[in-house]
Amino acid sequence: MNLKDFPYYGDQFRWFIARVVNNNDPDMLGRVQIRISGIHSPSQEDIPEIALPWASVILPSTEGGTSGIGRIPQLLPGSLVVGFFIDGKTSQVPLVMGSLNQIEVPSDVQKTGSSVNSDTSDLTRGGNIGSDGTVIRNQVKNIKVDDTNIDKRRLAAMIFFTDNGYTPSQAAGIVGNLEAESNFSTTVVSSVKAEKSQGIAQWNPAIGRLQSLKQFAKNYNLNWQDFHTQLQFVKHELKGKPKSGDGGSSHSWVQRKMDSTSCYEGGVIKSNATWIICKYYEAPKDAEGKLKQREKYARNAYTQFMQNYKTSAGAG
Repeated sequence: MNLKDFPYYGDQFRWFIARVVNNNDPDMLGRVQIRISGIHSPSQEDIPEIALPWASVILPSTEGGTSGIGRIPQLLPGSLVVGFFIDGKTSQVPLVMGSLNQIEVPSDVQKTGSSVNSDTSDLTRGGNIGSDGTVIRNQVKNIKVDDTNIDKRRLAAMIFFTDNGYTPSQAAGIVGNLEAESNFSTTVVSSVKAEKSQGIAQWNPAIGRLQSLKQFAKNYNLNWQDFHTQLQFVKHELKGKPKSGDGGSSHSWVQRKMDSTSCYEGGVIKSNATWIICKYYEAPKDAEGKLKQREKYARNAYTQFMQNYKTSAGAG
């Protein structure tokens, strides 16, 4: 469609409400990737995030608006926005005007300043501050070592990682890999001959990673076999703050790759969180051959989380 065919853009005005799924614009233009209500299915399986459009964002008149002068929009993944299509009924060029108030997961500042100690499954509730500055709810913390309910553990893991700064898609990439590695068992030992890897991420003692988990737990007076301890250690390895004796983040280079991810499936691409965790964090033999199954687990994790989020928070 040629916009010059319409002397007045307003003659073709069509507005929308959408949810931001990614604000890491690959072209560094301040755009946001959005899933538009009524146009895009909420199911990642129907329309993966990689296929969603990037929308420009209107800046206030207090910005320069020329020669690159102006601020970058600050919209975060999960925010609810309103906008319109510049090309009207063709609906291929979305433009975001602003965000809307909503019931949402508290910000990191709200969580840090909160004394909430809730044992509810309501995803709008805050959580306790655990070791290494980690937000951890009782829903996660109270899962016992001998609790084998995979659905319960999958949802708890998704809540944990989204509480601690990951988008739902990024969290699904992590959680899908954990399920493939261990079915979320904190005590399972690798079935690979002569390998003694243990835990939800199958930390290998041959290269010191299991020992690092145990040292981390010791430093924070935790049981290394607890589910929440091992989730915290995954986060700690990726982006943990150092404390004397625990080495800090040992996989910050993987986290930098994760920062650029926007989906949990799509194969061997840098925007696929499942691939990044599989290839660089878990690093199994034949990572590419194992990816499809891990993407399936990631899809299950994403779907389960979003269904529970909608039920508890009224999110679209």
